[in-house]
This record gives sequence, C-alpha cells and structure tokens, in this order.
Amino acid sequence: MRRLKLVFLERDEFVHHYDEQAASLFVPIDPSPETGTRVTLEVVFQQGPRTLLHGSIAWRRTSGNQRLPVGVAVTFDACERPKLTYLIGFVRGGLVDKRRRRRIPIRLPVAYTSLDSRRVNFTQDLNEEGAFVRTAAALGVGAATLLTISQPDSHLQPLEVRAIVVREVAKDSHGGVGVRFNFRSCDEQERWNHFVKRLEHDFRDGRLPEATLM
Repeated sequence: MRRLKLVFLERDEFVHHYDEQAASLFVPIDPSPETGTRVTLEVVFQQGPRTLLHGSIAWRRTSGNQRLPVGVAVTFDACERPKLTYLIGFVRGGLVDKRRRRRIPIRLPVAYTSLDSRRVNFTQDLNEEGAFVRTAAALGVGAATLLTISQPDSHLQPLEVRAIVVREVAKDSHGGVGVRFNFRSCDEQERWNHFVKRLEHDFRDGRLPEATLM
C-alpha cells in the first residue's frame, strides 16, 4: 500500500485540503499516483495529533500551478470515519456533533469475554463512556462483557472494565460492537477517566506509537 503524508503547521491549513462534500483530503504530490491506488495517508499537525488514514485515490491532478498544485484527492474507508471526525473536531476546536462526546480514534489490543470464551481483538475508538471493538464474535445487544484493554506503553498494566453491548455493526472486515462501560465504583470510573485524559493528551501531542494509529 502506497504511503502519503500531509503536515499542517496550523490547524486552519486543514480546511484548504479538505473537501467536506466528498469527505476527501487533497495531497500535493508529483508525480501523482494513479486513480484507484490504495494508500495510507499520514496526517500530522505540528504541536498536535498524528494519525494514519486508509483509503483510495479518487482523482488526481497531473498538471498545475502554485494555486492548484499537482496532487491527488484521497477518500477514506468507512471504518476510518471516527479518525476523520476527530481531526475535524480538533481543527474546529470542538465536537462536530455537539450531542455526542468526542471519541479518540485509537487501536489498542483488547481481550473480552464472549459466550464463556475469551477473545482478543482491537479497539477502533473510545472515550470516557464506552468504546467500539472490532470483532466478528457473536455478542448480542444487551450482552455483558469484561474488557481488558492494553495501554500504549506495554510496561503498564492493562485496564479491566465491565461493559454492556449497545450496538452491533455488520460482521465483515469492519464489523464490531459498541459497548457502554458499567463501572463498579466511582474510583474505577475515575481511573478510567484519567487514562482517557492521558491518552488524548498523548494523541494530540503526537506521542503515541504508530501501531496505535492504524
């Protein structure tokens, strides 16, 4: 998969590259890859978050000038929407949808219970209230599960949190379940909130390992 990179010195530079209607980002690059090429786009904000977005080249400009440079427009896989939504919220200085809490797009190993068995997969995003877990396991809405979520620093102990499945997404390569946490005490909730705060701080400062950005 071809790898491309966009670096923004200021937040407002993002809007000059982002096409909201097509949900695509323009990447100046010469020579420009062919339309349809699968790519991983690394998006970096100076003094801000760094993330990886997977998608395809929707169109390309093979000749240009200073105002309209040579480059490509990248559209993203449906499963990358949480990452893109977070970046848009970061650029705008808040949430895109004020009715919802922001979700941190991060890939962390997670072990969870499923019908008396133990499975291991990855988170897609999380916040103080819940998470989305990639899985093809049969976890029906309303099912209780115990999650053991690894921290980015492998030297630190994983965090255990109980949860209830609140939604399911089709069981394909992007399938999974949304869970709402069921904290057993205020102390447990406070520990989790502290973890999320530290996680977001490291994400916004671009300090997370690349494996967590996939």
